[in-house]
Amino acid sequence: MKLLTTLTLTLTIISFVALGQDRIQSIKNWKQLAEVEFIKSNDGYAEIYLPSFSAGIKALEGKEVTLQGYIVPNDGLFKSDEFIISSLPLAQCFFCGGDSGPESVAYVFPQEPIKYTAKTVTVKGKLELNETDSNKLLYTLNNATVEIVNN
Repeated sequence: MKLLTTLTLTLTIISFVALGQDRIQSIKNWKQLAEVEFIKSNDGYAEIYLPSFSAGIKALEGKEVTLQGYIVPNDGLFKSDEFIISSLPLAQCFFCGGDSGPESVAYVFPQEPIKYTAKTVTVKGKLELNETDSNKLLYTLNNATVEIVNN
Protein backbone atom coordinates (compact mmCIF):
# COMPACT_ATOMS: atom_id res chain seq x y z
CA MET A 1 0.00 0.00 0.00
CA LYS A 2 2.83 2.36 0.89
CA LEU A 3 4.51 1.63 -2.46
CA LEU A 4 1.27 2.40 -4.31
CA THR A 5 0.86 5.69 -2.44
CA THR A 6 4.48 6.66 -3.16
CA LEU A 7 4.11 5.75 -6.83
CA THR A 8 0.87 7.75 -7.14
CA LEU A 9 2.44 10.77 -5.47
CA THR A 10 5.52 10.55 -7.72
CA LEU A 11 3.42 10.33 -10.89
CA THR A 12 1.30 13.28 -9.74
CA ILE A 13 4.41 15.40 -9.12
CA ILE A 14 5.85 14.44 -12.51
CA SER A 15 2.56 15.44 -14.18
CA PHE A 16 2.57 18.85 -12.48
CA VAL A 17 6.23 19.38 -13.36
CA ALA A 18 5.52 18.51 -17.01
CA LEU A 19 2.54 20.89 -17.11
CA GLY A 20 4.65 23.55 -15.43
CA GLN A 21 7.42 23.11 -18.00
CA ASP A 22 4.92 23.55 -20.85
CA ARG A 23 3.67 26.74 -19.19
CA ILE A 24 7.21 28.07 -18.66
CA GLN A 25 8.17 27.25 -22.25
CA SER A 26 4.97 28.90 -23.49
CA ILE A 27 5.72 32.10 -21.60
CA LYS A 28 9.26 32.14 -23.02
CA ASN A 29 7.92 31.60 -26.53
CA TRP A 30 5.24 34.33 -26.26
CA LYS A 31 7.89 36.75 -24.95
CA GLN A 32 10.24 35.83 -27.77
CA LEU A 33 7.49 36.23 -30.38
CA ALA A 34 6.94 39.76 -29.06
CA GLU A 35 10.46 40.69 -30.25
CA VAL A 36 9.19 42.07 -33.53
CA GLU A 37 9.26 45.57 -34.96
CA PHE A 38 7.15 46.96 -37.76
CA ILE A 39 8.53 48.81 -40.74
CA LYS A 40 6.41 51.19 -42.78
CA SER A 41 6.06 50.10 -46.38
CA ASN A 42 3.74 50.57 -49.35
CA ASP A 43 2.00 47.84 -51.32
CA GLY A 44 1.14 50.07 -54.28
CA TYR A 45 -2.30 50.88 -52.90
CA ALA A 46 -1.74 52.03 -49.34
CA GLU A 47 0.74 52.38 -46.53
CA ILE A 48 1.27 49.09 -44.70
CA TYR A 49 3.44 47.87 -41.84
CA LEU A 50 5.50 44.73 -42.32
CA PRO A 51 7.18 42.79 -39.53
CA SER A 52 10.90 42.73 -38.95
CA PHE A 53 11.54 39.64 -36.84
CA SER A 54 14.36 39.39 -34.32
CA ALA A 55 17.12 36.81 -34.81
CA GLY A 56 15.58 34.83 -31.94
CA ILE A 57 12.24 34.58 -33.73
CA LYS A 58 13.90 33.64 -37.02
CA ALA A 59 15.77 30.86 -35.18
CA LEU A 60 12.39 29.34 -34.19
CA GLU A 61 11.08 29.20 -37.77
CA GLY A 62 10.42 25.63 -38.88
CA LYS A 63 10.81 24.32 -35.33
CA GLU A 64 8.15 22.96 -33.00
CA VAL A 65 7.09 25.57 -30.46
CA THR A 66 4.70 25.46 -27.52
CA LEU A 67 2.16 28.20 -26.93
CA GLN A 68 -0.39 28.23 -24.14
CA GLY A 69 -3.37 30.49 -24.44
CA TYR A 70 -6.98 30.81 -25.48
CA ILE A 71 -8.86 29.83 -28.61
CA VAL A 72 -10.30 32.64 -30.70
CA PRO A 73 -12.88 30.84 -32.84
CA ASN A 74 -12.99 31.90 -36.46
CA ASP A 75 -15.21 29.13 -37.76
CA GLY A 76 -17.99 28.95 -35.22
CA LEU A 77 -18.03 26.85 -32.08
CA PHE A 78 -18.18 23.50 -33.81
CA LYS A 79 -15.25 21.28 -34.68
CA SER A 80 -12.72 23.35 -36.52
CA ASP A 81 -9.66 22.42 -38.52
CA GLU A 82 -8.18 25.89 -37.97
CA PHE A 83 -8.33 28.50 -35.24
CA ILE A 84 -6.40 31.34 -33.66
CA ILE A 85 -4.64 31.11 -30.31
CA SER A 86 -4.26 34.24 -28.20
CA SER A 87 -1.87 34.75 -25.31
CA LEU A 88 -4.73 36.57 -23.55
CA PRO A 89 -8.33 35.55 -22.82
CA LEU A 90 -10.85 36.30 -25.55
CA ALA A 91 -12.18 39.52 -23.99
CA GLN A 92 -8.63 40.94 -23.82
CA CYS A 93 -7.16 39.62 -27.05
CA PHE A 94 -5.83 41.61 -29.99
CA PHE A 95 -9.07 41.24 -31.96
CA CYS A 96 -11.24 42.61 -29.15
CA GLY A 97 -9.31 45.83 -28.74
CA GLY A 98 -7.20 44.55 -25.87
CA ASP A 99 -3.85 46.02 -24.95
CA SER A 100 -1.88 43.65 -27.16
CA GLY A 101 -0.60 43.57 -30.69
CA PRO A 102 -0.55 41.14 -33.60
CA GLU A 103 2.42 39.36 -32.02
CA SER A 104 0.10 38.04 -29.28
CA VAL A 105 -1.87 35.74 -31.61
CA ALA A 106 -1.06 32.86 -33.95
CA TYR A 107 -3.02 30.94 -36.55
CA VAL A 108 -3.21 27.20 -35.78
CA PHE A 109 -3.77 24.24 -38.10
CA PRO A 110 -4.26 21.24 -35.75
CA GLN A 111 -3.60 17.64 -36.72
CA GLU A 112 -7.23 16.87 -35.86
CA PRO A 113 -10.27 19.17 -35.78
CA ILE A 114 -10.99 20.55 -32.33
CA LYS A 115 -14.09 21.84 -30.62
CA TYR A 116 -14.06 25.33 -29.12
CA THR A 117 -13.36 25.67 -25.41
CA ALA A 118 -13.00 28.72 -23.21
CA LYS A 119 -10.40 26.85 -21.15
CA THR A 120 -6.68 27.40 -21.54
CA VAL A 121 -5.09 25.22 -24.21
CA THR A 122 -1.52 24.19 -24.95
CA VAL A 123 -0.64 24.07 -28.62
CA LYS A 124 2.52 22.52 -30.05
CA GLY A 125 3.25 22.94 -33.73
CA LYS A 126 5.76 23.86 -36.39
CA LEU A 127 6.23 27.64 -36.53
CA GLU A 128 5.87 29.50 -39.83
CA LEU A 129 6.62 33.22 -40.08
CA ASN A 130 4.78 35.69 -42.32
CA GLU A 131 7.01 38.60 -43.35
CA THR A 132 5.20 39.79 -46.46
CA ASP A 133 1.39 39.53 -46.32
CA SER A 134 -0.11 42.30 -44.18
CA ASN A 135 -3.56 40.66 -44.49
CA LYS A 136 -2.47 37.55 -42.56
CA LEU A 137 -1.24 36.91 -39.04
CA LEU A 138 2.47 37.03 -38.28
CA TYR A 139 2.64 33.46 -36.98
CA THR A 140 1.21 30.10 -37.97
CA LEU A 141 1.56 26.77 -36.16
CA ASN A 142 1.19 23.86 -38.55
CA ASN A 143 0.50 20.18 -37.81
CA ALA A 144 -0.29 21.18 -34.24
CA THR A 145 -1.39 19.13 -31.28
CA VAL A 146 -3.86 20.71 -28.88
CA GLU A 147 -4.38 19.87 -25.21
CA ILE A 148 -6.85 21.43 -22.81
CA VAL A 149 -5.17 22.60 -19.61
CA ASN A 150 -7.07 21.59 -16.50
CA ASN A 151 -7.54 24.97 -14.87
